[in-house]
Amino acid sequence: MNKPCLLILITSFLIIFITGCNKNTLTLITSEEVLPNNFEELTLKGEEQTFPIYLLIKAGNQTEFENTWKNIFGLKQIPSEVDFDKKLVYFLGFYESGSCPTSLGDTFIENSTLTVNLKAPSGNCTDDLSPKTLVFETDIEKSKDIKEALIIENGHSTKVQIETIN
Repeated sequence: MNKPCLLILITSFLIIFITGCNKNTLTLITSEEVLPNNFEELTLKGEEQTFPIYLLIKAGNQTEFENTWKNIFGLKQIPSEVDFDKKLVYFLGFYESGSCPTSLGDTFIENSTLTVNLKAPSGNCTDDLSPKTLVFETDIEKSKDIKEALIIENGHSTKVQIETIN
């Protein structure tokens, strides 16, 4: 095989390999500093739990999406239209440090588990409990069999049940 063909073959392989390794399966719709008024009631359900605590709600149609957006989380932005024939939407609520805001890191779906990595900058962060909600969508075909979520934040993993609100 001549060198130009070999170079093209290797370059093509690397491009396919690199893009195939991108595990991100979620697209962020919005991020706001708000939580439901009854966040602790929804997350703790009468059980004692240590921080961090998370609330993860799935919306499978436009009505559930708008209800969760407006009535449960009270998000300020106007909700966008979502093609629920192709997408599912998740609302992830949690507390963060007010001085070190959290962002959505790598995410992937494996063995019916949605894994969400949350990233926060390192440094001198305050221990206040500032509310945070991330709303993201994913392809319905990739996420229809998800049973639970694994939230990873600062090296700490927490299994979270996915709630649905009717």
